Amino acid sequence: METTVRPMRIVEMNAEKTVMEVANQTGKAKLTKYNVYPGMDIVYLDAHIQHFSCYARPHPNVFAINHCEEGRVECQFRNGEFLYMGPNDMSVGWRSNEDFCHTTYFPRSHYHGLSIIFDVQQAQPMVDKILGNTSLNITQLCSGFCHETDFGMIMKENQILRNLFRELYHVPHTIQQSYRRLKIVETLLLLSTIDYKKQKKIVCFPKKQVEMVKCIRNELIQHLQETITIEEISAQYAISQTLLKRIFKAIYGTTIRQYIQEYRVEEAKRLLRDTNENIVEIAMRVGYSNSSKFSAAFKKHVDMLPKEYRRLHQRNSYNNKFQ
Repeated sequence: METTVRPMRIVEMNAEKTVMEVANQTGKAKLTKYNVYPGMDIVYLDAHIQHFSCYARPHPNVFAINHCEEGRVECQFRNGEFLYMGPNDMSVGWRSNEDFCHTTYFPRSHYHGLSIIFDVQQAQPMVDKILGNTSLNITQLCSGFCHETDFGMIMKENQILRNLFRELYHVPHTIQQSYRRLKIVETLLLLSTIDYKKQKKIVCFPKKQVEMVKCIRNELIQHLQETITIEEISAQYAISQTLLKRIFKAIYGTTIRQYIQEYRVEEAKRLLRDTNENIVEIAMRVGYSNSSKFSAAFKKHVDMLPKEYRRLHQRNSYNNKFQ
């Protein structure tokens, strides 16, 4: 994994929002931060990248509510354990009080989510002003979710919060700023009604096991033309099949078999777009013994045959060239 720190590049900045981008050999990511109230921001992250590293400044007395709409993101505790946020997962936790180089890893090279960030020193007076006599202590609220770990906790959202976050992703353009102001306070109030002690905890995995499963994934995709069984791979790495399957699904959000099928199709799509290889050659390169099996698998995932996909892409490329 690349450890080079690449700074976020500011592409737009005004009184309402700041848009930043980062890119490396694994893809691109865009971060859009909206200043909603003093000390309260909503940050949207749209990532089509496997990982990026950046220098993180200390954030004393700052905590975040994070929500994943699509994809997966890796979260690491200071004790070396890992867990993963997937669609509809929500986390609450304090930001770091230390300077460090932070690497964000997206197992599926795709992530779309948001963070609501509170600088307690600035946000608490604003919350008191908005809610009047309603008592809502931001520090106590977050500390309640962080009573067992330094990171906080990750949990499945309830139906009320699911509707709330869904609305935050689809804010009507004409009322964006006012709408976000309503929703950021509503989120705090709804979060205060959740009994964190009753939330089902997501299982963490040790760093050694996570790194092993990532190595297994890399080996599998580097040998798409071969048929490697789970029995063989678990014996090679001295890991039980049950544990291998459990950690793989936690990291990548799907079974090993399904992941490899999807990866073969994505690689085939790339080859159909970017090369002139015939379909038989592409089928062999991504691990299918004949073009018929390949075409059937491709159509199942893409809803069109490989030749139709190539023709569509070539036509779109031609149209874009002359627009």
